[in-house]
Parts: sequence; C-alpha cells; structure tokens
Amino acid sequence: MNRNTALTAALVASVFCMPVAADACMHVLRPREDPDVQMLRVVERDLDRQRYSNAARRVLRRFPTIHGPAVARQSAQRRNRPPTLAVSASFERGLRVVALALVRNHGHLRLRAPWSGVTQRQRDVNVAWATDVLSRQYDRTPEDPLARSQFGEALSRSATSRPAARELLEGLAVREVVPESMAWAALADLRDETGDAAGRDQALASCRRIAVQPQTCRSYLAKAHPRTERAIQIGQSRPADVAGAR
Repeated sequence: MNRNTALTAALVASVFCMPVAADACMHVLRPREDPDVQMLRVVERDLDRQRYSNAARRVLRRFPTIHGPAVARQSAQRRNRPPTLAVSASFERGLRVVALALVRNHGHLRLRAPWSGVTQRQRDVNVAWATDVLSRQYDRTPEDPLARSQFGEALSRSATSRPAARELLEGLAVREVVPESMAWAALADLRDETGDAAGRDQALASCRRIAVQPQTCRSYLAKAHPRTERAIQIGQSRPADVAGAR
C-alpha cells in the first residue's frame, strides 16, 4: 500500500510540475528582445518608406541627447572603441537614422528647430551635421558596404564632395555590393550629372529591384535633377528599368 501511495504521489507531482519546467525552459530559450532594438527596426522601415520625420521623431524621443553637432563629436571620441553596453550600440544606430532622414529629405524634417530646416542655411547645416555623423561611422568600419554607401549618399548632397561620393558608390557598384536602394538612386543622380544616361538608367533599374517602394527611386532623382524627371515623364528618355519590368 505504501508503495502504491508513493507511486501515485510521484505521478501526480510529475503532471503538475512538467508545465512549470517547460515554461521555465521556454523563457530560457526565448529571451525578451531589447525594446530599443524593436523601436529601431520600426524606424528603419519608416526610412525605407520615406517617413523621415516619423523615424527621426521616435529616435529623438528615445534619445533626447541627440541634439546637434556636439553629439557628432561625442560619437567621434568613441569611434575606435566598441560599445560596452547595448544602449550604446542602439544610440549609434538611432543617430544614423536621424542623419539619413536629414540627408534623404534635404535637411528638412517636420520637427522643432533645428531639425525643421526652415531656411536654406538651416538645411545646409543639417545636411553637414548628418554627413559628419555618417563620416564618423564610416571611419570606424570603412570596409562595411552599408557604412560606405550611406556616407557616399550623404556626400552626394554637396557640390564640392560629389566626386568623392561617386568614387565611393561606383566602387560598391563594381563589386555588386550596393546594399540599399537609395545608394543606387544617388549613383543614378551622379551619373546623370555627367551625361551618362545609360549608367543612370542601370542604377535606377537596380534601385527599383530592391526598393520597398520603387517609385522612390524616380522621386529621388527628380528632387536632385528636375529636368531629368521631366524628360522621363514626356518620353524623351525611357529608363531601362521600365522596359525590364515588363
């Protein structure tokens, strides 16, 4: 009788304890994701969809110390040292989001000053600040195609640095490692400036192939060179990506 009682007690205990153990294992196998990483994934998708002000707003709300060139200098001081905390890596990633939002929207965001870029002077200062941020991140990882392409995209916004921008982006194109659609769009703009229509159309085609919203490729070029967009609209120049898509 004692043996049966003991056996029954053991079986009952195993039934009630197994879910607890399984639940404990699940918690071990599936750690909770850092909320900053979740937020950054969302705002990076906003960048892809040209929601630049929304992306920057969320980052600035989470990291209020991002407020201008002083942060770029702080980033420069850390550029040769790996982040010691997860929040440091998230901060740098958020800083890059704000910089790209400014570069891709020509220094203007629907936010409070100084991000608003009401005057051309303010927009130029914002783009210069963003270029400095991306330059520091490129200096830390010069062989990273993403850092190289984003820095090249920023350089393309200034007339004096456009030759350097093309050198960076053409190097990635030759190796077939251009990581983002907007880098292809910037390269299309740079090629168009020198009269390389075939090269421009090829870059636009590559942009469309990987863009979340393919129409952003043409709109990027239109903002940089309105006459090129007008030529495409009235049929004077038919981009290769249009023909290839059919």
